[in-house]
Amino acid sequence: MWKLFKFFGASILQGLLLAFISFFVVAVKRPPALSQFTFIQIGMKRDDVQKILSNGAITCGLSFDPLATQCTFSDSWRTYIVELDPTTGRVVRKGFMWSGPAFYYGPRMRY
Repeated sequence: MWKLFKFFGASILQGLLLAFISFFVVAVKRPPALSQFTFIQIGMKRDDVQKILSNGAITCGLSFDPLATQCTFSDSWRTYIVELDPTTGRVVRKGFMWSGPAFYYGPRMRY
């Protein structure tokens, strides 16, 4: 009985350790949408934002509608939002919300 417990106990521990390491390897990897999002600054012109997003192969409302004032895009972990002023066409607000595992981050917007 002890040998059986020792075998299965070690197997379960190894499986949990592997799952733990795999989760953090995936979580630490920087998604491409985040790297494009960090280049966008408050006060930046619409044309510059469109260039940054197109370099990252990201499409949103700004790509198709010249009157759009909001751009929303996402990757596997976050949903990003960029808001433009309708009169000046400059970025007035940007933020993201965790869209990964809710038990880990929880749904909250960060500006």
